[in-house]
Amino acid sequence: MPSASYNPRTYGRKSLKRNLEYTRESTPEGKRRKLAPAEEVSTDVEEDEPTPPRARNTRVAARDLSQIFDQLSPSPSPTKSPAKLKERMLSRSRTESSFASGSGSKSSSTSSIGALSRTTSLSQLPASPGSRPEAKPSPVPRPKPVGRTYAGPSRSFLVPIPVSTATMGQLHEELDDEFAARESYTSIRRRWGVDNSEDDPYPYGSPTRSGSNASTPAPSPSKSGKGKGKARPEPTPLANGMMNPLKSITELRNQGESRRFLDEVGYLWEGLDKSCAVGLRRASALEITTKLCESEFARKAKAADFIGPTWELLLSAGAGQDEDKLLDILSVFFAALVSREAASLSDLADRPSSSFTSTLFTILKSSPDPLTCISDPVQLRKLGLSKKDQNLLTTIHTAISSSALFPPSTPPSSALMVSRCLVALPPASLYSTSENIQTLLATLRTHLSPLLASPLSTFITTSAYNDPQIAFTCLYNILSLLDSYLVGAWGESLDDDDAARNQSQVDDAREEWLLDGLVALTVYIEVANSRPSAAKDLSKTRRQCALIILRLIVRLTHSDQTWCAQLTKSEFCFGLILRAILRGHSMRLGQRMVKDNGVKKEEDDSDIEEVESGDKSISDDGLDTLCLALGVLTNLIQLDEEVKDTLREIYISPQCNLTKISCLASCQCPQKQLSALEIVGRVYKELLPTLEAPEVKHEPESENDNGIAEADIVAAGEVRLLLSHLSLLFGLLMQDNEANQRVVIDLLPPTASSGRYRGDAAKVDVLLGQAREFGYIYHEAGVEGDEKESEMESVRRIVKFLEGLRER
Repeated sequence: MPSASYNPRTYGRKSLKRNLEYTRESTPEGKRRKLAPAEEVSTDVEEDEPTPPRARNTRVAARDLSQIFDQLSPSPSPTKSPAKLKERMLSRSRTESSFASGSGSKSSSTSSIGALSRTTSLSQLPASPGSRPEAKPSPVPRPKPVGRTYAGPSRSFLVPIPVSTATMGQLHEELDDEFAARESYTSIRRRWGVDNSEDDPYPYGSPTRSGSNASTPAPSPSKSGKGKGKARPEPTPLANGMMNPLKSITELRNQGESRRFLDEVGYLWEGLDKSCAVGLRRASALEITTKLCESEFARKAKAADFIGPTWELLLSAGAGQDEDKLLDILSVFFAALVSREAASLSDLADRPSSSFTSTLFTILKSSPDPLTCISDPVQLRKLGLSKKDQNLLTTIHTAISSSALFPPSTPPSSALMVSRCLVALPPASLYSTSENIQTLLATLRTHLSPLLASPLSTFITTSAYNDPQIAFTCLYNILSLLDSYLVGAWGESLDDDDAARNQSQVDDAREEWLLDGLVALTVYIEVANSRPSAAKDLSKTRRQCALIILRLIVRLTHSDQTWCAQLTKSEFCFGLILRAILRGHSMRLGQRMVKDNGVKKEEDDSDIEEVESGDKSISDDGLDTLCLALGVLTNLIQLDEEVKDTLREIYISPQCNLTKISCLASCQCPQKQLSALEIVGRVYKELLPTLEAPEVKHEPESENDNGIAEADIVAAGEVRLLLSHLSLLFGLLMQDNEANQRVVIDLLPPTASSGRYRGDAAKVDVLLGQAREFGYIYHEAGVEGDEKESEMESVRRIVKFLEGLRER
């Protein structure tokens, strides 16, 4: 019985042979396919001529199996031929240029692919002569359809595949030429500045970098080496491919921080879009201003250039157009927060598309202000604010109050924030258009209206029981703006007729309310400062407000007969001026006496600095008050002869501080009263001893001594200025007035005889020397134009009068 096992190799060979013979016999001659020679292999499906059949019983010798793929025709199995498979795989990696070139050289392509498809792994055996196919002409090539790669023409970086062995060398040459002509990555990085810091447009080593600003002259060689430290050497440029120097790590960190910051606040910018609902725009603006109150957020906002785009978005959202009062308030709140740094505010005003100042004046003109009537729901409803809007207004009011922009006792308002921004700007950026001046005067009148609505005595009496909430900080800002306009510091208007219209508006304000309001405000400040219940945090603001009023009165009455006549009509005029002279002299002399007689105490450094700073501020304000009050009095005496007699008849107590309402018009204090001439003479006498210095050589032993010596020199200069001014004032009072001559000469302190002048002549000789010194000081002050010549002519007339009085 035969074994059930079998040899699979033997069984497989016989089975393969029988299958081949059965396939040849069963396949018709017209439908058989044969393999063409290696030179004629084509990947297209062609109808080739069938090979002649072999005898079935002919014994076949051992064949060369290496040629099996050349001798046997493919079987009807679904397996693809290796040649066609390779061509399809290679065709996927071709580029468009290879397709174009491959269509014209099909035969060479198929030959190359056929050659690559051979295998030599099988052992070679002698082939039968009858098994060789006959040579047949190759079929006519058809145009090969243009195919596409898997990514289309976008894969242009793929390397072209050679279509024949003959073109392989040409391909290498083309690639070599391409790499040789292509710009290197190093040169591209250098040309496009990939390795440069984005924050520094002029990196080290750049030929376009300048050593200094173009507008700044280069220092002279003699001064170049006088610095405290050596100049930092310019770092050596790094080699190609290396990163930035280590110092740029901070730049990159800041740059990344700014990008993260802008990413975090991007939703706030999106909320300010005009297409968003008004509630979302208000909420976004409120969140921006609330966050900007934080110092860290403000620092990041400045570094990331967040301020300018936000302002433009606020304008595009409807702010500054008197359409949405809440958005207007939020926009000026934003500007007030930016005004904490003058540089940021100037940059915001210099933006060409921001219209910053015109927007602020538009908001300043709109009235009434919802912030000022926040406690009146009826008034808010009249302004069109719903209950929801009123709640939002309360939130905004709280945010402004807690922002630390203003003193705690200052009520917030839109005018307060707008005036703060306008004062912080350079005066040249404000344009003196008639609309701006009209808005400024209207705002000032609104804030002075409580003082003008009733008699001043009645207002002061009621203010003791009911705080009128006078906005001193806002008034100071508005008065400062008016003072800078009167000086001529504002930018010129494009309309030539604006100057005449502005002057007409100022004249009308003078006749109706301006001068009376300024005098009433000054008197009320005196009364408020004398009250113990007055807010201490506003004492400096009130003092500065009184100073700016005196400065305005000096400027308005200078060489203006109308203003002087209007001022002398006021019943509070001379009392106000005399009290200012006494107050300024007392502030200055009192601080001087404290410095001379004070005893040093062991205190903290911070306390000492704070006290010294406060003393210096009070002393400076006292000097300014004294000089300005003397200036007002001088202007009145020059233009009104009746003032000379009036001053001789007015009496006031040096201790009067308006504690009694009856002292407003004329002093009713029981203390000894002095005439106006006696008050001026008293100030003159108290200034004279300070000029005497001991004839002792003083060598400073420390920095503190140096500071005191410099302060003494400055104080001596101040005293000489005051004495020279007082000497001119005495000359004006005595000129063409015999009664005043006798009173003033008697008030002058006796002096030692000098030369040929004795008695009263010696007194006048001292005045003459001091008057001449004023001329020298005024000449060196740098005043130019007709004003200087007019003032010098007045000084020369007074000097000539004193010379004649001395010779009598």
